[in-house]
Amino acid sequence: MDTIAERYIAGADGVVWRVQLVRDPQATPLDYDCYSPEDIAAWRAGAWEYVGVSVTSTPSLIEGAGEVNASVWAVEYGDLANVEVTVDNIIEEFFDDLRAEALSYAAK
Repeated sequence: MDTIAERYIAGADGVVWRVQLVRDPQATPLDYDCYSPEDIAAWRAGAWEYVGVSVTSTPSLIEGAGEVNASVWAVEYGDLANVEVTVDNIIEEFFDDLRAEALSYAAK
């Protein structure tokens, strides 16, 4: 995987979580009908791309569950329609939901 960014975040649950943004080579704006020709041209020029966001627990802090993970893919990253989507924006938007999803896997 081609990692763009990696951060470690201490959750309110006492678990340290690894958050990774990884390039998503499978996603393309041609798969969706919401992009303008300018958006598609910017994507082709490399101004923005799609990423996956992965949230993974550190294994030693969830008793008996080992490492748990949740992810979402085809997330817009970069300069799209004059709005720069940053690593921090993406983490803020997805971290809590993905952490909750990962914890639900650990509870099963």
